[in-house]
Amino acid sequence: MRARCALLLAACGAHPAAPAAPAVDAALTAKVDAYLAPYVEMRDFAGTVVVARGDRVVVRRGYGDAPAAAPYAVGSIAKTVTAAAIELLEARGKLATADPVGRYVDGLSYGERVTIRQLLEHRAGIPDYYGFPEFAARHAEDIPLAGLVSLIATKPLDFEPGSDTRYSNSGYALLAATIERAAGERYGGFVARELLAPLGMARSGDLTSGRPGDLAPGRDPGFEPTLVQPAAALGAGWLAGNGSLYTTADDLLRWARAARSATPVAAPDRPGWGVHDRAGHKIVEQDGRISGYAAYVGVSLDDDVTVIALGNIQSQAIATIGPDVGDLARGRPVSTPAVRPRPRAPEPPLSSFEGRYRVAPGFALTIAAAPGGLTLSGPDRIATALDREGPTAFFFRTLYVEISFTPGADGRATALLWAGAAFPRDDAAPGSASAPP
Repeated sequence: MRARCALLLAACGAHPAAPAAPAVDAALTAKVDAYLAPYVEMRDFAGTVVVARGDRVVVRRGYGDAPAAAPYAVGSIAKTVTAAAIELLEARGKLATADPVGRYVDGLSYGERVTIRQLLEHRAGIPDYYGFPEFAARHAEDIPLAGLVSLIATKPLDFEPGSDTRYSNSGYALLAATIERAAGERYGGFVARELLAPLGMARSGDLTSGRPGDLAPGRDPGFEPTLVQPAAALGAGWLAGNGSLYTTADDLLRWARAARSATPVAAPDRPGWGVHDRAGHKIVEQDGRISGYAAYVGVSLDDDVTVIALGNIQSQAIATIGPDVGDLARGRPVSTPAVRPRPRAPEPPLSSFEGRYRVAPGFALTIAAAPGGLTLSGPDRIATALDREGPTAFFFRTLYVEISFTPGADGRATALLWAGAAFPRDDAAPGSASAPP
């Protein structure tokens, strides 16, 4: 893996310039406002959007009731920092991405078969802790990284290392532990001093090192009238290396510029990032979603358009919002969503949908009635509100997917339809270790 100079600034002692003062593009700002208005009305988004062309910020707007200048938790965008820390340590000769992870992390039965590179690329077969029953029972606890690693070590691999690809937060927790062993210090302290500070990211940090007092309050989808509720408790220790970064829009813009400067247009991959072709433009991007927050960062490698979107409502709408705003900045038309209907006469009764629905062997979704409506929970047992759109139609804002139910002869639902795919009711079905499709 080629070390990227702009993300190794600590080795050079360099300090990049702050983002240039905004040169507001009024026409583009109006287009972004109009595009985001339905998302804000539906409470699918509240937060900050920044668009830059080169070094000039052309859109900087706050939406909804979120504090625009505050730091936000950014979920999986933290993986880009973890990957850069691994590269920095490799450049300093502290490790090699071809090394087995067992050289740095003790207690892994597969430690000699899994490489650091496979962890970076989600090809190691490490099961995602979000599906562990221990996470369901203890997700509010601030588990130490050593405890999380020990828990991960008790689980068998999902597949032979290198034979498949499956997204794994657990794999990035093992990378955080690798960084600690190679660097000889805590993960949060190392990335703050060696990566964030040299880039001038003074208002960014790692949640495992402490929660900033001005962090935007995290919220999850909720029932009417507010349509939001306080985020479910989530211990920062679970997020080490895989979702523990907090940052502001300006700081994340600095990070995006470093990534852009360090990446040749023809780069085949970007560990921690996704590289996608969108309408002929190569975009380096990542989105993140954890309890209470959603975030997106994307930078074009050929026209130097950068989009930052930070929100404090957990909704996968962010994965559509970010790229669409980028298209608007390039003068491309995008589809503005229609405001979802909110029927006032709930029929049939909510109790007719309650139960567990088998998605796969060993995996079920649980639907339950609550005072405000229906909730959905997966293996993590964190119940999240569903928006009712019709007699049997609902919308799951957290993952931004349509859900409906097939009624049976007795009035009780016989199947749950997830984006059109039917899953049968099976109230004997247990929870599981994977995510819905």
